[in-house]
Amino acid sequence: MIRYSVPVLLSMVLLGACKQTTTTNTTNSNVILSHALFEQNGQPSLNGWTFHPAGSDDTLDFEQDVPQGDGTWSYKLHTSDFPPVTNTLTRNFTGLSSGVYSLTAWEHLKYILPDTAFPEGWISIAKISAGDTVTKSLPTIDSTSWTSITLFDTLSLQPADTVLLLLSAGARLGGQHGNPVWFDDITFQKVQ
Repeated sequence: MIRYSVPVLLSMVLLGACKQTTTTNTTNSNVILSHALFEQNGQPSLNGWTFHPAGSDDTLDFEQDVPQGDGTWSYKLHTSDFPPVTNTLTRNFTGLSSGVYSLTAWEHLKYILPDTAFPEGWISIAKISAGDTVTKSLPTIDSTSWTSITLFDTLSLQPADTVLLLLSAGARLGGQHGNPVWFDDITFQKVQ
């Protein structure tokens, strides 16, 4: 459950994230991202995603840990030590039409820890329109095995609107070091 991070996170992330957008033509297909991996030609790669570190010592972290049959590299997001700011990955799209969208991500945690000290990460779809942001989020699943999660959102979009996808590992509330989340195989599509 996201308690406080999304509003603060979005205000910080949106400033940098809106600078890079991907314009997508969905006339031939409703699939915008199809099984997007964090690798290119066998090497780790953000492939259009932008990393937003919570602190100056947070760095890019690719690992050779993937869902079955899914390439070589995944992205490991560390839980932030600086709540309410979190380490996030974002990807932006413009030129999308109104409808129901789904964001599917494969993820797993390093440990299963109590949410009271380690609020879980999440995936989000945000609509940015004329400076206003509306966000829908889904928490990660407490699993140390690769698990697929899917978030659905109905978006009423204008031509100038931006759709922002967010992946976050959450933040720790104190105590021991945090609980990283691995993400891979991201699919974003219009389903209606």
